[in-house]
Amino acid sequence: TFFNSGTALLAGTINGKVDNTGVITVTAALQGDNASAFLNEAGATLNVNAAYSKVNGFTNLGTVTVAAVGGLAVNTLSQQGGQITNAGAISATSVAILGGKVDNNSGGVITAPVTNAATFNNNVGATLNGNLVNTGTTSNAGTINGLVAVNGGSLTTTGRITGPITNRATTTARGVTAGVENLGAFTVSGALDNSGQAFTNEAGGKVVFASAGLTLSNVSTYTNNGVTTIGQYPANGQDTIAATSFVNNGSLVGTGTLAGAATNNGAIIVGSTAGAFANGYSIAVTGALTNNGSIYLGTLNPSGAGATNSLTAGSISGAGTVYTTADFGSDVLNTAARANTVSANTINGGALDITLVNTNTKKFFGTLTVAQFQNGSGFADSAQTEAALAQASKGFYKYTYGATPGG
Repeated sequence: TFFNSGTALLAGTINGKVDNTGVITVTAALQGDNASAFLNEAGATLNVNAAYSKVNGFTNLGTVTVAAVGGLAVNTLSQQGGQITNAGAISATSVAILGGKVDNNSGGVITAPVTNAATFNNNVGATLNGNLVNTGTTSNAGTINGLVAVNGGSLTTTGRITGPITNRATTTARGVTAGVENLGAFTVSGALDNSGQAFTNEAGGKVVFASAGLTLSNVSTYTNNGVTTIGQYPANGQDTIAATSFVNNGSLVGTGTLAGAATNNGAIIVGSTAGAFANGYSIAVTGALTNNGSIYLGTLNPSGAGATNSLTAGSISGAGTVYTTADFGSDVLNTAARANTVSANTINGGALDITLVNTNTKKFFGTLTVAQFQNGSGFADSAQTEAALAQASKGFYKYTYGATPGG
């Protein structure tokens, strides 16, 4: 065993265990014997300024700095305290971050599967080649080439992750991902490109957009079995989910755009769950909307004034119902706040419920814009269609037939 409590400059070959309580600097290529361990104790320093290889088990409780020209090749690496700072190359069969922190800086490459229960920062320009299992705190502004499992703690990524993310805790993401399965809390914090892969929000999972005007793009199928909230701030702009197919089996809440085709088997709430007032919200589906569940446009505040809530789609069909109004009891109706709108090229007549529970006031409270209205056995002629729309609107909705919906 080589015990160092002072200052040592090393190069060449070293046989046996190394126990460092002082300062060791690797000045030129250094090799171990493949069988012995290296212990860098609390308060000790290891500076790796060249290639250091053939180390069996490496344990750090002190300070390790791997320079851009340096490299550390070990069998297993156990980070138990202190700090490892890497700007060069670290390779191992496994890296366990149990205490302290690891900073992988610009130009730094770690090639190993990493288990993090403390703090791991993969900074701008850094690369992790390997899978990551996180129960601590991880930030990624560089590149992770591997899958990521967030089983606890938190992940904040603003860079690129080339493997799928499975989130069971807390993840905040912008940049690039390659497939997401969320069972915890997932926040879209900026423009997020999902690399043409699936995004699944499982039952019990919550997906939210952190601010207005954000886009989750390049999604093959977005499947929502939990709660997805978009566009919490309608006055500042809307959020967008761009997916080839959006399938909602849970709850979609808010205001924004679903860029693609959508199927609703659950509930879509055009508004907010943050409070009673929900006005000035809209859901726009750029493709066909198949509604087998329930869509609610009615504002929850009976006396508030403001803009309209609206639903727009290329077409609306399905066995579900679009509820275009709400139950306001005996409250006085405010026309401006009730002018909810529905527009589509084609609307299946069975897909709309335009019943206003409070029938005390006979006023128009919204607009239907439809190019074709299907009422059971095929497309009706103009007279039949207008009669169907008039009956459906029950005197509370204006309707425009034969016009191109304007959104």
